[in-house]
Amino acid sequence: MKHRPVRYVALLLAVAVSAHVQAQQNAETAETADETARRLDTVQLETITVTTGSRSAKAVDKIPGAVTVVSPAEVQHTLSLTEDATAVLARTVPGYSESSQQMSNSGETLRGRTALRLFDGIPQTSPLREGNRSGTFTDMGVIGRIEVINGPSASEGIGASGGIINYISKTPEEGTHTQVVSRYMTQSGEDSEGWKLGVNFGHKQDRFDVLVSAAFLDRGMPYDGNGRRIGLRGSGTLADSESNNLFLKGGINFGEDGSQRLQASLSRFKVEGKGNYVGVNGNRALGITNTAVRGRPLGGKTEFNDFEQAVLSYINQDLGGGTLTLDAYKADQAMRYPAENTTDKQDPLLAPLGTLVDQSEIHSRKQGTRGSWTRQNLFAIDGLEMRAGLDVVQDESEQSLALTGRLWVPPMLYKSTAPYLQLSWDIGPVTLSGGVRREDGELSVDSYTTTWFRNRVFVEGGKLDYQANLPNFGAILRLPADWSVFASYGKGFSLPNIG
Repeated sequence: MKHRPVRYVALLLAVAVSAHVQAQQNAETAETADETARRLDTVQLETITVTTGSRSAKAVDKIPGAVTVVSPAEVQHTLSLTEDATAVLARTVPGYSESSQQMSNSGETLRGRTALRLFDGIPQTSPLREGNRSGTFTDMGVIGRIEVINGPSASEGIGASGGIINYISKTPEEGTHTQVVSRYMTQSGEDSEGWKLGVNFGHKQDRFDVLVSAAFLDRGMPYDGNGRRIGLRGSGTLADSESNNLFLKGGINFGEDGSQRLQASLSRFKVEGKGNYVGVNGNRALGITNTAVRGRPLGGKTEFNDFEQAVLSYINQDLGGGTLTLDAYKADQAMRYPAENTTDKQDPLLAPLGTLVDQSEIHSRKQGTRGSWTRQNLFAIDGLEMRAGLDVVQDESEQSLALTGRLWVPPMLYKSTAPYLQLSWDIGPVTLSGGVRREDGELSVDSYTTTWFRNRVFVEGGKLDYQANLPNFGAILRLPADWSVFASYGKGFSLPNIG
C-alpha cells in the first residue's frame, strides 16, 4: 500500500514528459516492486530454546511436552497494566487460571494443579508448609522471560506435580544501559493512587557483565467497574501495600574462547501491607460484593512476604566433551498472615476466651546444589544426547504465632538427594526422549506441644524416610509449517502439606 501513490505519480508524469523520463520512472517502479517482493519473502524465525527442566538450552520443538515461553515483550506489555507477577500467566499461558492479583495465590492453578514456581531455577515455596504465597517474590521489572512446562515433572525436584513456572531474570546487553522507571496509577478515588520508582542498570563488555535493579512500589486501593472498593483477601492482599526490591547479578566468562562462566546473583524483596483498611463481607443473596473501609486491622503487625536468595553458578561448555552446569543456592523466605481472633488462636492462660488476637508466620530456610552434565552426539551417534545430574536440597520450615510467640507448627527438616539420567535422540523429524529421577528423601519433625485449641497435647517428633523412582518418556514429530505433535508420560512428586 505504501508504494501505490508512487506508481500514480509516475503514471501522471509519464503523460507530460518525454519518453526518456517515462522509461526512468518505469525502471524505478520495477525496483520498487522488487523491493516489495523481497519484503514479502518468508522470514525465518529464531529457534526458541528453554533451560527449564533441561538445565541447558534446548529447542522447544524437540521437547515432547506442552511448553509456553512468555517473551520479554509480553512481560513488558503486562507491566503497563499491572505489577502482579501472575497476571501475565493468565493472559499468555493456556490452562492457567485467572490471577487473583493478591499477595496470596491461593486458587491459582495450571490445568487444575498447583505448579512449582521458580526464580532463576530456585524454588519459591516450601514443600513442607504450603502458604500460597509463592507468586509474589520479586519486582517484575527484573524478569526477562517466563518458561512454563505443563504437566507433572520431576526434572526440577519436588513440588512440580502440576507443572513448572520458571521466572528468569534479564540478561545484560552489549554496552552500558540505564533505565529509570517512574509510574503513577489511579482509578476513581484518592486512595487508589499508587506510584513506582525504579532504576535498572546493565553493562556488558568483553567477558564481563553486570545487572543492577532497584525499585520501590506503593499501591493504593483497587476499585471495581462500579466504583466500589474491592475487598481484602483474608490471607494477604497487595492492596494498600508497599514493596521494595534489590537485585544484583554479575558474571564473567573465562577460559579458552570463553567456554567457562562464573556468575553470582542476589535477590532481596519485601512487600508489606500498610494497615489502613479492614475488609467488609458482602452478601451473596443481595448481590453485594465484598469491600473495604478505612480502619486499623486486628493485631499490631501487618502481613508481608519477605524473600531473599543468593545463587552462585558455574558453567563449563567443554568438560569431557560435554557441558557442566553447577548451581549452589541459599534462600530465606518469611510470610506473615493477617491477624485473627478465631477459636484456634485462643488460650485462656493468655487472655479471656474470644479476645485473644494472633497472627501466624511461616519461616522457610533452604539451601542446596544442582548439578548437570550434558553430552551431545553420545557414542558418536548424531542427535543422541545424554544429560546426567545430581540435586541435593535441605529445607527447614516452621510456623509460629507472631503476637504471642507460640509455636503453631514445629520445625521440620527435609533433606533430599536426587540423581537423574535423561536421554534424547533426534532422528530426522522425530525426537525420542526418556529418563528417570531417583528421589531419596528424609523428613524430620521436632517434638512439640499443641496449642490450647488442640488440648495442649505433647506430640513426639520423628523421622520418615522415602524413596521414589520417577520415570518419563515421550516422542515428538515435527511437521511442515512449524507444526508438531507429541505424546509423553511423566511423574511428578509432592509431599502432603505436613504442617
